[in-house]
Amino acid sequence: MDAAPPALYADHLATISARTAAALDAAGFGGLILPSGLPPCPVFDDNPYPFRANPHFRLWAPVAEPGSFVVVRPGERPKLLFHQPADYWHQPPELPSEPWIDAFDVEVLRDPAEARTFVQPGRRWAVVGERHPAWDGLGESNPPALLSRLDWERAAKTAYEIECLARASALAARGHAAAAAAFRSGGSEYDIHAAYLRALRAADDDLPYRSIVALDRHGAVLHYQHLERSPPSPGASFLIDAGAAYAGYASDVTRTHAQRPGPFADLVAALDAEQRALASAVRPGLEYCELHLAAHA
Repeated sequence: MDAAPPALYADHLATISARTAAALDAAGFGGLILPSGLPPCPVFDDNPYPFRANPHFRLWAPVAEPGSFVVVRPGERPKLLFHQPADYWHQPPELPSEPWIDAFDVEVLRDPAEARTFVQPGRRWAVVGERHPAWDGLGESNPPALLSRLDWERAAKTAYEIECLARASALAARGHAAAAAAFRSGGSEYDIHAAYLRALRAADDDLPYRSIVALDRHGAVLHYQHLERSPPSPGASFLIDAGAAYAGYASDVTRTHAQRPGPFADLVAALDAEQRALASAVRPGLEYCELHLAAHA
């Protein structure tokens, strides 16, 4: 999928820069360091867990390379410290080439510890993200007064973020259509999950969370976690909770399907009609609790 329009990102960057400058000033900090994070390894193993980048980092930079940093100093261009290790065993990541990168001063790190070179002394720095020996001591880690304000600000989405969420939803819709078709053709949970991934052109690690793919009685388990290789006979119902990710933003979609006409299919259709009616009632200024109570009614 193509990158989001550059003008949307430019407006987004201006908005979060102003928000962050005000938050830093209120909390008494002169700058902000946002590490993307590093994937930990299981004990007695050198194969790391799947990586999830720090969402505060991805608010600024739509990349997910471990060991990278965004450095924010109010009144100056943000800096992206891009981790590009000289790695014999793995393919190093390419420097981003999308238009958003032009808003940053970019420095390449061969090791995350080199970030210390780019942090000016004499400022009171805040570090928001996971702690790690490679960057511990660069500043005050996750100061509550600053973090609570930054988290609060993230609740109000910019037009760029809304576009990213819409694209994540469109990707998920493509996957859900493929999953429903695989169910109707008699596929197993594993087959349905594979069809979902193929439709997204994604690997499991690309998804924002582990999908729930549940046939028949498995749909009664709130967070069913397995993928049976053989389909039930006869398969009557299908529940899927699966999302997609775009530039760090996630969709989260749950749907239920019936294999044949009958009372269960009628229940699914009735609930779908209710949900569409509730969705059509959404409007600016409507509080979520009103929609929630309308659903109960």
